[in-house]
Amino acid sequence: MPGVIFGHLYSEPVSFESTRSYLAQHSAVACLPLGAVRAQLADGRLERLPLHGAALVSSAGVTYLSAQQLSTSAASFVAMVCAVAADFE
Repeated sequence: MPGVIFGHLYSEPVSFESTRSYLAQHSAVACLPLGAVRAQLADGRLERLPLHGAALVSSAGVTYLSAQQLSTSAASFVAMVCAVAADFE
């Protein structure tokens, strides 16, 4: 889960999108996986702080009932999610 520090308060938003939105509107520091802010770092909307340590990572996945077989459309969707997630590894 991402964390955002603003002032002396700490917040744990429920999504990367809400964290990116908050950062766009306030002076704050966030700990996020690089993949979650790659576009914002590339175009200069966010700046990476010179901190060193283990990188944060997030995972992508699809949950479904194991007793049921996926439809062709659902299986295609899972394959697309896996392909996109592989780009961020």
